Amino acid sequence: MGALIEKLGRLSGNVISAAPGIALLLSAFAYGDTWHEPHSSTGMINGTAPSAESVSIPVALNESLLNMAEVNAVSYAARPDDFSADTRINSLTVNNAYDAEGDLFSIPPELHWEGQEPTIALTWANADTPETPLDPQPVSDKSFCEQGMAGSRLVVWPALEQSSEPLALLLFTLTGEPNFGPVALFGPRVRIDVAAAAAAPIAIESDAFDEALKAVKAKVGERITLTITTLGCDGSPSPNTAFVITRSDAVDRQGEVSSSPGVYIDSTPLTGTTSKYQGVTDANGRATVTVKQDNGYGVKTTLTVRPKASASEALQAKIDVIFTVITSPDTPKAHFWGHMPETITASGGLTFERPRLTAELPSPGEAGSVYLSGENWAELTFPQAEKGVNGCASGALPFMKELKALYDEYPSGKLKKTFGLPDRAYWTGDAKRQGSTVSRQIIQLSTGVKNTVSLSNSNSTQWMFMCLREGSHPQPAVMEVTSPSWDANRSAIYAKKDEDVSITVTVRSADGRPVEGAPFAMQRRETITRSGIASKPANLLVTPVAPSGQSAGLYSSPWYGVTNANGQAEISISFTGTSGYAGLKDLMAFTMQDADGVEQTTNLIFASPNSPDSDKATYWGYMPDTVEINGKTLRRPPIVAEAQLPPAWTYDGINGDEFWAYSYYEREDKLNAVAQCGSIDNLPDIDDLTALKSIVKTLHWPDGDYLTKSTNDKGEYCTYNNYMNCGSSTQASGRGLVACVEK
Repeated sequence: MGALIEKLGRLSGNVISAAPGIALLLSAFAYGDTWHEPHSSTGMINGTAPSAESVSIPVALNESLLNMAEVNAVSYAARPDDFSADTRINSLTVNNAYDAEGDLFSIPPELHWEGQEPTIALTWANADTPETPLDPQPVSDKSFCEQGMAGSRLVVWPALEQSSEPLALLLFTLTGEPNFGPVALFGPRVRIDVAAAAAAPIAIESDAFDEALKAVKAKVGERITLTITTLGCDGSPSPNTAFVITRSDAVDRQGEVSSSPGVYIDSTPLTGTTSKYQGVTDANGRATVTVKQDNGYGVKTTLTVRPKASASEALQAKIDVIFTVITSPDTPKAHFWGHMPETITASGGLTFERPRLTAELPSPGEAGSVYLSGENWAELTFPQAEKGVNGCASGALPFMKELKALYDEYPSGKLKKTFGLPDRAYWTGDAKRQGSTVSRQIIQLSTGVKNTVSLSNSNSTQWMFMCLREGSHPQPAVMEVTSPSWDANRSAIYAKKDEDVSITVTVRSADGRPVEGAPFAMQRRETITRSGIASKPANLLVTPVAPSGQSAGLYSSPWYGVTNANGQAEISISFTGTSGYAGLKDLMAFTMQDADGVEQTTNLIFASPNSPDSDKATYWGYMPDTVEINGKTLRRPPIVAEAQLPPAWTYDGINGDEFWAYSYYEREDKLNAVAQCGSIDNLPDIDDLTALKSIVKTLHWPDGDYLTKSTNDKGEYCTYNNYMNCGSSTQASGRGLVACVEK
């Protein structure tokens, strides 16, 4: 210390005695632009000491100074200990030296360390985060490439704050007293760009790499071969290099951690993230390993390979391995990675599309969902599956015979084993007659068991579905209702009460093809008498002929039918007579259940034997108008609406179907025999009426009192029912039904 002070005195032309207070200590500097002031300063003598804003300490690479203002490119083979803080006096830079009295500085200003030239360590950081030192700092005696730092963008600066000894640097002037003073030290950050290595230090390759997934992919149970290559920084092989393989958590296709069984590397199980496989590359720096996962769920596992001697992430290589399962489709919306085929082609040539996941539907909120084999599969009601926005295209819902044929080709669970199809019941597109009802159909494709769902329940019950890709079924567009009993004059299907009516319903597509398995409803729209009065309907009995089935009653509820392979349904309808009258006209509506707006209507009449076939009758009937008796032709009595004059009395007959007009013998203001028959002589005699009485019920004529031209021994005219009833011969003396004898 004393020697330095004496030197200072000689330089200024003055002798300066040693002063114990001159101990110039500089505190540690902070990072970047922070200034470091000395802990103490010299005492003032006659003036002020010289000073400067700072003195910059440069960084050198192998004693060659680096440019503090520009980016310095260095080799990947460089090591951190090739760099140093250059504290040589001639390397330091004084920034803005000044003296209050204007004393002169040498050029460049003279500097001296107090004591020996110090050794200052360096601090490293990424250029993107220059204020945050690397942690840990690079190893000093290994190249950047060996540490995985090839291609890095760094900053480095003198670590003034880490100096183990006080740092004191003095600045001198040529004139003035005092002629020296301490200055602050500054360690500027220097940009370093490390050259990229000729090759990655470790690489993994596989022929099974899937570019779309950026992963190696194979099916569960298959083997994946990985080739591991270790290389030097110059790209040459690094032989006999020990390496380690570890694994990440397995994740499903949605990124959720899965509990799927782990993978095997050769014979080593990697059951968890702490498991490891250890190997060594050969003389060419290469090694091959086999990866398998025999019982996986369809997950992705990331394998990490690194040199055994280093844990640096920069020296690691990663590869994703995916083992797919047959029970999941290959879609981003699946829970697991899968290889379920998109279509199944049966031996008969039909191609079926795989079932759909709920998430794949256009409107998943309108669908049900069932969780099977790790996936959520869509379930729909029949109308949704058959033609809804989430369902099949028109006509693409397969028929029972088609799905049953598919099952027969792959029975007893083989559809799941071969194609991954979920074990569940599936809708078919055709309806089925079962006894007296028509139902939708489902089939369990794991067992082949068929079942039915009522037409009403099929609107709310949900099952899975598959669609046909090609060969869709014709859809109902046209309906025809025909019958051999059609009566054009009556504009109705017409039959007598005791006869059966045969009706054929034919359903075709818009292009004329027959529609098989199409359900339809038959229901009365209205029931009226012949006089146009609404009436309570009568019970009818409907018998399906083809397709055949059990008979069922038709009253107020619909009756359901279904077409056969020819697109037709043949039915037979009969009048049961258990309720209501015959002789009514029913407006029958035939409505397709799977096609809105496709329907036909027709009139149906079961004529009554108790009514005449007269437009004046209350009911449609087939009562005979005449009968041959004793060689004579007798005409039935008139009903009230047919009477030319007001009837003498109204009689509703034994069956109560019609109202019959009674007549007098001779009475001008009322209906009378003369007006009807032209003469009393044209009335039947007692023998005629006796014969009529024996068949009147067969004829269904009214069985009341009939007028006869016969008289008693008193000459009185008589009426006849079961016996003669004779009275006065005046025109008002008797009344009864009149059956005129036609000439």
